[in-house]
Amino acid sequence: MSEQMKSVIRNFIVKLDYIMGIIDKITGVAIVGFLFASFLLLFLQVILRHVVFYPLVWLEELAIYLLAYLAFWGSSSCFRKDTHIRVRFIRNYFPPLIRQLMTVLANFIVVVFAYFLVRYGLPLAQLGIGERSGSGNFLLYWPRMALVTGGILILLQVVNQLIMEIAKLFLNIQLDSVNR
Repeated sequence: MSEQMKSVIRNFIVKLDYIMGIIDKITGVAIVGFLFASFLLLFLQVILRHVVFYPLVWLEELAIYLLAYLAFWGSSSCFRKDTHIRVRFIRNYFPPLIRQLMTVLANFIVVVFAYFLVRYGLPLAQLGIGERSGSGNFLLYWPRMALVTGGILILLQVVNQLIMEIAKLFLNIQLDSVNR
C-alpha cells in the first residue's frame, strides 16, 4: 500500500476518532447529569419516606430508570477509554501479534453483542409504548430505550476501536498520536 493511501486512511481514522471523542464527551456530561439526578431523587425519596412519611413511588422508579442509562452509556465510555473489565493474565502469555488479534476478536464480539442490543432492544422498547410502569407515571418505552441508545453508543465506540486496531495490525498505520 502506498504512503499516500496510508496517509488518507490515517487522516480518516483520526477524524473519526475525533468525532467519537466528541460523542463520548457529550455522553459523559449526560452520565454526570443522570448520576446527579439519581442521587437527588433518591435523597428526596428518603426525606419524603422517613421525615414527611409520604413516599412517592415514581421518584424511586425514575432513579432506577436513570441507572439503566448510566450502565449502558457508561459502558460505551469505558470502551472508548479502554477501561472496561477484562482478564489479562491469560492474554499476557501470548506474543504481541496474537494479543492484537485477540483484541480485534474481542472487539468484534462486542460489536455483535451491541448489534443485538439495538436489533432486539428496539422491538422490546416499542412494546412498551402503551405500557405504564408500576406507579403508572412512566411509559416503559423510555427505560427500555436504554438498551437501544446504549447499544448504539457502544457500537459506535467499539467500531471506532476496531478500525484503529485493524489499521495498526494489518495496514501497519501508526496511530500513537490519536487523542483518547
